[in-house]
Amino acid sequence: MVINIVLLVGLTATLFSVVPKFQSIFSDMGQKLPLPTQLILHALHWPGILALGGAMATILLASILTHKFASAAVARDTNVVILLIILAMFGLLVVALFLPLVSLIQGMQGGR
Repeated sequence: MVINIVLLVGLTATLFSVVPKFQSIFSDMGQKLPLPTQLILHALHWPGILALGGAMATILLASILTHKFASAAVARDTNVVILLIILAMFGLLVVALFLPLVSLIQGMQGGR
């Protein structure tokens, strides 16, 4: 359960500290951004923040309630599922942020 909380805090910190820096980089590139990148960048506006906050609160609440009220086996299995969900969110964030950079590099190599 502690790992889940630490990863959620890390994901939140990444979203609100790293993603805005990438947003300024992407706006300077002047190219059309891939859909996953657009979704991540738009998620940092008010409706997206509320949705992300709600999803993270739900994950955290499920982890706490499962740990408190479920059997040890169910709590372990639930924590593994939650951990996989959080890791998948990190993976999608990384892919969404680096897709435009990869396409920019490929465009520069093709332009030689």
